[in-house]
Amino acid sequence: DLDNFSRKDQMLYLLGRAYEEDKQFKKALSIFNQVIEKFSDSKWINKSYFRKSRILTKKKQFPKAYSILKSQLLRLLQRDRRSKYSKIYLNLAKEISFIKDKKLKGRNDYKKALVYYQKAVEIGSLKENEDFAQYRIALCYYKLKKYRQSKRLLEEFLRKYPESGFLEETHFYLGKVEHQLGDPYKSRTHYLKVLKKKESKDQDENLSPKTLYYLGKSYGLANPRSEEQLDLGIQYWRQLIKRFPKHKLAAQSAYEIGLSYNHFHHLKKEAVQEFLNFIHLYPNSKNAPLALESIGIIHLDQNQFDKSLDYYQQFLKTYPNHRSWQSVQRQIINVKYQKGQYLFKLKKYRETRKVFQAFLKEYPIEPRNAEIMYLLGEISYIQKDYTEAIKKWEKLHSKYPDNVMAHKALYSIAKIYLDKKFDFEMGVEILKKVKSNPWYRKAQNKIQTLNRKSLSLATRKLFFSTEKPTVHIQTRNIENYRINIYRLDLKEYNNRHQILSDIEQLDILLIKPDTMFDKKVEGYQKHKLFKQDLHLHIKEPGAYIISISSDTLKASTLLIISDLGVFVQANKRELLVFAKNLRKETGEPKAKVYVGNGKKVILEGECDERGFFYYQFPRKYKVNINQLTVLLEKDGHYAGSGLSTKNFSSYDKTEYSGYIYSDKPVYKPGDRLSYKGILRVLQKGVLKRIKQNQMKVTFSSPSGKKIYEKKVKYSSYGTVNGSLVLPKTISTGWAKLRIEGIKNKEILFEKSFEIAQYTKPEKEILFETDKVAYFPRDKVKLKFIAKHLFGLPASGKTLFYKIDRDSYKSAKLNENGELDLTIDTVKYGQKSAIRIHAYLEGGKKTFTKSVPIIIRDFSISLHPQKTIYLGDEVAEITVTTLNHLLRGLSKSLKARLYLMKDDQKNLMSEQDFETDANGEGKVSFAFKEGGTYYIYVEGVGQNKIPVRKTVYFRVLKKEEKSKLFLLSENKPFKLGNPSNIVLYSQGITGLALVTIKGESIISHRTIKVESEKTLIPFEIDKRFVPNFKLSVTLMKRDRIHHTEKQFQVDSGIRVKMETNKKVYNPGETIILKLKTHDVMGKGISAESSVVLIDEGVLLLTGTRLSDIKSYFHRLRHYPSHSESGSTPYKYLSVTQKR
Repeated sequence: DLDNFSRKDQMLYLLGRAYEEDKQFKKALSIFNQVIEKFSDSKWINKSYFRKSRILTKKKQFPKAYSILKSQLLRLLQRDRRSKYSKIYLNLAKEISFIKDKKLKGRNDYKKALVYYQKAVEIGSLKENEDFAQYRIALCYYKLKKYRQSKRLLEEFLRKYPESGFLEETHFYLGKVEHQLGDPYKSRTHYLKVLKKKESKDQDENLSPKTLYYLGKSYGLANPRSEEQLDLGIQYWRQLIKRFPKHKLAAQSAYEIGLSYNHFHHLKKEAVQEFLNFIHLYPNSKNAPLALESIGIIHLDQNQFDKSLDYYQQFLKTYPNHRSWQSVQRQIINVKYQKGQYLFKLKKYRETRKVFQAFLKEYPIEPRNAEIMYLLGEISYIQKDYTEAIKKWEKLHSKYPDNVMAHKALYSIAKIYLDKKFDFEMGVEILKKVKSNPWYRKAQNKIQTLNRKSLSLATRKLFFSTEKPTVHIQTRNIENYRINIYRLDLKEYNNRHQILSDIEQLDILLIKPDTMFDKKVEGYQKHKLFKQDLHLHIKEPGAYIISISSDTLKASTLLIISDLGVFVQANKRELLVFAKNLRKETGEPKAKVYVGNGKKVILEGECDERGFFYYQFPRKYKVNINQLTVLLEKDGHYAGSGLSTKNFSSYDKTEYSGYIYSDKPVYKPGDRLSYKGILRVLQKGVLKRIKQNQMKVTFSSPSGKKIYEKKVKYSSYGTVNGSLVLPKTISTGWAKLRIEGIKNKEILFEKSFEIAQYTKPEKEILFETDKVAYFPRDKVKLKFIAKHLFGLPASGKTLFYKIDRDSYKSAKLNENGELDLTIDTVKYGQKSAIRIHAYLEGGKKTFTKSVPIIIRDFSISLHPQKTIYLGDEVAEITVTTLNHLLRGLSKSLKARLYLMKDDQKNLMSEQDFETDANGEGKVSFAFKEGGTYYIYVEGVGQNKIPVRKTVYFRVLKKEEKSKLFLLSENKPFKLGNPSNIVLYSQGITGLALVTIKGESIISHRTIKVESEKTLIPFEIDKRFVPNFKLSVTLMKRDRIHHTEKQFQVDSGIRVKMETNKKVYNPGETIILKLKTHDVMGKGISAESSVVLIDEGVLLLTGTRLSDIKSYFHRLRHYPSHSESGSTPYKYLSVTQKR
């Protein structure tokens, strides 16, 4: 009885299922029929139909079962029903995806939403919502970080729904996907398409600003790799700020512009300005406090401490509740501390003391106070106020007894008592109180040193024959010592030992000295270190061993009394010795020279009248010369030096260099091959004609068979030439031409030539554009012109072309063989060029053109006259501005002069100027002080992108560490011209050695340096080609002053070619006029070769000619020689036990 049940349809269905499970199929069918008949609106009807079909199938009543299923299928496939279910899935997906409300954002479940969107599409009948569902499926993959699937579906969407309302959004997300996949170029392509579509519609207050923001991101902002990326990316962010100032991404962009500039060390000033602009525009932005903090950091990094403090304090006042408040407060403390440290480094002790005393008062519990107190004591010590230093360091130890700085202070106090007050008992007592390492170890070592006997001896300089020599003696805890003086035959000692040291190895105490006397330490005091310059009564020049000994210790030094000095330059090939009388500032003639290899003397000689000794080593020495010792002797005067030549080549290796070419880059069997070879030998760094009258030329086929052999004349110009006819049966591939000496088999040159059964192109494709180059977002008007090589157009042919990474497309050419095409550069993003490829039907040759895309419409180049200026000179910089065609154009520019000082760039002056119509201009700057300067020139292009250029140079200070400088203009010398090199000397006068080197020493001489500027005259000849190094050495007793610089020489042959007509008819004679001249424009005799070649062959392979300069104008590499001198001379003893 079902009357007692509220859901009778369900109960009947369940009863039917029970009969079915009990295999009472007849009763089950009856019950299911009741459900169908009595409850027409029940949801159990469909299930009852399905169960009936199952029972009928089991009873093998297939027709009836099929009939039921078919009727149900037709019902399910009704459009309205499918649409209904699709919308249900679509709504379910919407409810759990792309929720923008921050409070509800946690409900986003893109994984589940993806399933619902896919079900909605699978069921079908979405009608107008189908593109929306497909679009959302692609976006779900993006949200799930499955970028490749997202990219594939978004690209399919563009092809399937070209009229969809989601095209802009699709391109936008494709841009984001490509960015995630690491292709910023493709990313920009899609973003630019979004902007272009939006320009033709109303501005989208959400998509357009997002697109502009991510366009900037595609250039690597806010961490750009280059200034070009910086400028290109920022232009989009500036558009965003201007067009959508209230959008949240406008504020973010303004902040990140500052971060982008901050990425470059030389654009910190611009970064500060951008941060300030951002704070002014968006004071309530969450990033405003961070921008203010960044400004403080920038000023701190530039050691602008007061400015840094101002901005940090402004931060604390403006944003008291910010999460970084405490860290900024801590940074303020760091700024004040670093300011004191920086002032101390600059030796501004008064200002340092003021800053640190204020710091101690303001931050009494700061952990670094101990270090500050130590530095305050050190300032007093530096100013020789030792009592005040002790007072401050004692106060430090009293306040921080366990701090390591307190023990450093104790150690320093002890040093004052020991070294300044000579109160050794007090000093040792204080040293015993030092506990913390490393000062404990230092204190213990000091105590041991104070109690230990010590003795040392040193010769501090070379003494002239007119001077009284002295040796420097230091003793501790020794009351008496003995001095022994021995005259040393330095030549004999050098012959045996090959070194002017290690005299401690001589057991000289067993030998009777030439002079001996005892010495008592006056005012002796235990623990005290006594220093004394002991005057010796030696009148004759020469070498002397000075020995000092006590009852337990001994030490020796080598004293040299001599007017001679020696400077040596050498490699494994050659040796140059310059002997100089240091007292008289003249070259020393007739001085004896003894050269050793570290084991024995291998060469003896004598200097010429100028004081030079030059020698080229024979072959037997060159391999083993890794070390050289040189000793000079004249009338008892000595000078010696040693140097290593291990890493310096002899440069005497003979090297053959040949440039071989022919009349065509490729040949067919049966063709005539004409060849020519320009052959040279490189000897001692100079290219020369080979000493041969004839060369043997052989030609081998690709299979290796010799098909040509002939002796060919080697011309007076150093060339060979000839021709041969290739056999018609020759195999294809790469054949080899071989040129070799007839007797000397080391002379060998080879060149390969291609043999091929090629089909010469009969047609070519030319490209014409309405402009030479384009700005981003311009339209390129391109014309393809196809023609036969004999001139007629290839009309009616099919042209296949592709643009950049697109697929090939085809089009028919008109009757003139032409095809017009317009290319929108927006589609291809911002890149330096768009490549276009094209070929004709049946053609095997693909022609290519690159269309330049200009990011900057002009360039700046700076040409200072010199790299080094004197302080009273005015630097005149030539500025050139060129457009993309490398033609001059007038531009307004700003030039700034910066001085690098104290790790900061300091703006010294600036000026606005313009280049003229030829793109030329000049800017001049004077200097207030010496140092490293750079000039920064900036202009703005048509597309508002700045163009910058920087050049560095040096201005000599009044007191430089180096005293000699070579001054010359920044341009190569011309062969045959005199030099204009000037030696500038800061207070150093005397006789200087001038050496000019190629691979070997080209020339050497001396010059008198008597004033600040000395001209070094010489003529530039072929020995100087292609480059040389000039070095100047001025040897003094206390120091060798040296300067050197490399120079290039412009040389070679210039060729001009003219024809009597521009266009010729078949059968006409071409009259060719050649003119050859040198770099000075002077005509010279030369051998030339002229080739008339079919253009179709060049279309196949190009010329295949390499750059001839790489064969004959290779720059020399330096250093080429090892260098050493005898001054300054010092000899420090090694103390030994007796």
